Amino acid sequence: MSLLSIQQLTIAFGGPAVLDGASFSIERGERVSLVGRNGAGKSTLMKLLDGSILPDAGEIVRQGGVTVARLEQDIPDGVHGTIYDVVAEGLGEDGRLLSRYHEASLRVGVDPSQSNLKALDRLHHAIDAANGWRLHTRVETVLAHLGLDPDIAFDRASGGRKRQALLARALVRQPDVLLLDEPTNHLDIAA
Repeated sequence: MSLLSIQQLTIAFGGPAVLDGASFSIERGERVSLVGRNGAGKSTLMKLLDGSILPDAGEIVRQGGVTVARLEQDIPDGVHGTIYDVVAEGLGEDGRLLSRYHEASLRVGVDPSQSNLKALDRLHHAIDAANGWRLHTRVETVLAHLGLDPDIAFDRASGGRKRQALLARALVRQPDVLLLDEPTNHLDIAA
């Protein structure tokens, strides 16, 4: 069974259809490249596949439990926090809990007061209860593999580092389908 398939997909934005009756599928282990002119609908198709937008007609079928993550073509506005926060955000509520723990541990490093230690302890127990330490390890591993400093503010990072942080946010989810929309934008050769 396909991980993901589209059947007779159609979408238009007030003019001619961007996609008109498109069908295809992605199988486990496949690598697919989507090539087309600017404005041909590549990003639109990726937004349909990750569920950001809905088609006008047709069907998108995902195998049960399949996760889809997308690295957007452009760095989005309104991304706040540290690189750690941005990456952990890929894990949803559990990631936000990990971000709060990370921030609390930094505070304890600067000011080991009783109130800061108690806050850190509460967050530690919350992560234990949520079985979140495996996710913490996942975030730390992705940050290390991409050579990202977790404590740099996202808005102060270079375009390449921002792009790497967004890639890390997608990778930390361990998606079954990873959509990379013009992945080399803002990245240097080493990245």
